[in-house]
Amino acid sequence: GLKVVNMTLEPIAAIRVAIPEKFRLLNIAMIDVGAGTSDISITNDGSVAAFGMIPCAGDTITESLAKQCLIDFATAEQIKKDAKTKSVITYEDIMGLEQTVAAEEVISMCQLEIEKMAKLASDEIKRLNGGNSPSAVFIVGGGGKIQGFSEQIARELGLDPKRVALRGEEIMKEVEFPEDSLKDSTIVTPIGICLSYYEQTNNFIHVTFNGNKVKLY
Repeated sequence: GLKVVNMTLEPIAAIRVAIPEKFRLLNIAMIDVGAGTSDISITNDGSVAAFGMIPCAGDTITESLAKQCLIDFATAEQIKKDAKTKSVITYEDIMGLEQTVAAEEVISMCQLEIEKMAKLASDEIKRLNGGNSPSAVFIVGGGGKIQGFSEQIARELGLDPKRVALRGEEIMKEVEFPEDSLKDSTIVTPIGICLSYYEQTNNFIHVTFNGNKVKLY
C-alpha cells in the first residue's frame, strides 16, 4: 500500500547529513561504506564536486572472515560486530565445534581486506579529486565501523589520522530521536533519504498517459 513520494541517490542523501552546506567550501571526501558497495562524494568550493563508487564494502570483510573461521555468513557478521564490544567471542563452526577467538585476532584476520578496501577507496577519492588528497575524510555507514579502517584511509591519503573520522550522532543534532533508538553511522544515509523528501529537491513530474496518472522522475 505504500507509494513512492521522493527519490534520491544514496551518496546525495548521505552527504546531506554528513557534510552540511556550511562545510562545503572545504575540500572534504565522504565514504559511505555499505554492505556491497562504498559510495564516495567530494565537496569543494561550496558544492558537491564529484560522486564515485567502489564494489567493495562490509560484506567483503564478512566473507573473508567466514572462510577463515569455517562459518556461515550470518555468524561471521555477528563475530565482526561483537569484535567491537567483546574481548573474547564464542561461536560454532560448520563442524558443530565450539570455538573462541579474541577480538584482536578477528581484526587481524580482517586486516588484508580492510587494507584493500581502504586502498580502493583512497584511489577513487584521489581520482575524483584531480589526483590530490582532500583536506579531510568523513566515514559513514555500518561497514566503516570496522576497527582500523579510518586509520588505513589516513595512511593511504597521507592525512593526519585526526582528519579522518567516523560520523554519527554528533552530526544529527537537528533530529529528534525516540528514546533508545540507534544514532550511529549506520543511519546517516537513511536519515538523509528522509530529509530529502522534506526538502523536495527531487520533485516528480506528473503526466497522464492513456487515462492513467503516471509519476516520472
